[in-house]
Amino acid sequence: MAISLVSIIIPCFNQANYLDQALTSILKQDYEDWECLIIDDGSTDHTRESSYKWMKRDRRFKYYYQENKGLSSARNFGINLSKGSFIQFLDADDFLEKRKLSTSLKEFERKKIVEIVITNYRLFDEYSRNFRNPHFPIKKEYLNSEGVLFKWDKNFAIPIHCGIFCASLFNDFRFSEDLKSKEDWVMWVKFFKNQVKIEYIDEYLAFYRRHDSNMTNYRNMTSDILSALHCIKPNLSEKEYIKLLEIKLERSLEMNFSLRFQNRKIKQNLGFRIFNKIFKPIKA
Repeated sequence: MAISLVSIIIPCFNQANYLDQALTSILKQDYEDWECLIIDDGSTDHTRESSYKWMKRDRRFKYYYQENKGLSSARNFGINLSKGSFIQFLDADDFLEKRKLSTSLKEFERKKIVEIVITNYRLFDEYSRNFRNPHFPIKKEYLNSEGVLFKWDKNFAIPIHCGIFCASLFNDFRFSEDLKSKEDWVMWVKFFKNQVKIEYIDEYLAFYRRHDSNMTNYRNMTSDILSALHCIKPNLSEKEYIKLLEIKLERSLEMNFSLRFQNRKIKQNLGFRIFNKIFKPIKA
């Protein structure tokens, strides 16, 4: 296999407790020609100290600090610093199987026109410490512009660390720093609409950690979706945009109904009623 440098970009904001596992999964890769760029997005925990420890252990780890500007900014900072022919993103609380790089790079070599290699993934539950299948599995039949546009967050999603990207794709793309979430969806939409050549490997080579602080905040979801729609509108036809608006509105209504139903069930629960009776006089 031809040797090509892979730039692994890890944005980190107050996730030092998870960082060691992410970096261990990089060090254990059976492909060795990589650089790992740890982008500290203004952390106030021990991210700096942990990163320095890893830099002393292996010179391929590199640490950079910026004032807190958000995930998109940290990724863009990493892209600007990267020197590799390929880019692998990895959030600080996720990790990779040891064959992730080598298996993906073999596909690039086998099919010269491929620009992104996507692998499957599993969830790692922080509390049970068990692996399980995701709610939104990657399905090959959805790996097209229609699927990414209209099935996203309903039938499937692609965690960003499932992909390895030709670095040349980022000559003309940066993540929108105005988005608080959905920035990865915007990226996938733009790449698929540009008919980027994709290869899919149905193996679990990436792991997404599930814990409280990375669970979706539904209260802010509508605003995030509207901002993301504004970003991708120039890439869509009027017909596609109207259809997408209708789908997002329908899902928003479904989500609101589901949350109200769950809230009603909680309030009908005997334990909740007893708790409410005990503490209501105190609140008054």
